Amino acid sequence: MTQKLDLGGLARFLVRAKIESYAGNGREVTSERPGFKELEFAEGDWNYRDSYVGFFMAPGQEIARFQGSPVWAMSYNGGMLPDYRNHVGYAKEVFTFLKKSFICS
Repeated sequence: MTQKLDLGGLARFLVRAKIESYAGNGREVTSERPGFKELEFAEGDWNYRDSYVGFFMAPGQEIARFQGSPVWAMSYNGGMLPDYRNHVGYAKEVFTFLKKSFICS
């Protein structure tokens, strides 16, 4: 990395990247990890990749790179309670609501 990392720039980029990827039904790319779904967003020197597996339970990881070097990463895990894990329609409603709430925040 040749430039000093601007943390404010990182924060602004992460918000845009999340809106343009999962929350905005972004572009799925070829997965670097077999069995995972991956979404990617790039802007200038920044690159973001969200990688997750599963539907009712979906652990994953997000990575932001600046000029090709990883500068931020987050792992997550979440999903539906066991009583709702076979209700695809309900799960889609919940995930749609969560995406909209992120974009509006």
